[in-house]
Amino acid sequence: MGRPPDVTPTAYADTNLLLAYLAGASHPFHAAAMAVMRRVDIGELRLIIEPLVVAETSWAARSALGRSAASVAPVLLGLIEADGLVVTDRAVIRRALEVQIERPALDFVDAWLVAKGLLVGPPVIVTFDRDLDRVPGIERLMEVTA
Repeated sequence: MGRPPDVTPTAYADTNLLLAYLAGASHPFHAAAMAVMRRVDIGELRLIIEPLVVAETSWAARSALGRSAASVAPVLLGLIEADGLVVTDRAVIRRALEVQIERPALDFVDAWLVAKGLLVGPPVIVTFDRDLDRVPGIERLMEVTA
């Protein structure tokens, strides 16, 4: 006899949930976000975290909350490792957040491209962004002549 089927409710997490969670007690939905995360923690709910949601959360935390990449990336890195979360492309997201910690001037999308290039290949990015010249293992193809 096998194990019974898993009937844990599963749902996609939206950016506003993660942002309310990260924002702290001053956010009007922080308590509700904490309640959802407690349900995840005790196994009553499983959340799916998509890369676009991580990207938007990183951007919103920096722009709307005034946080730096250096402060947002470690928190998101801890969050994606939580039990009960199904994180799409977890290894790439993890590496992108590590890149942001190493190089806080990069936004999440640039860090994602770096991580994808390093983990999956090719490690080549066509961009005008010279910050990528300083990332070991990544080649930038675009020469800026202007």
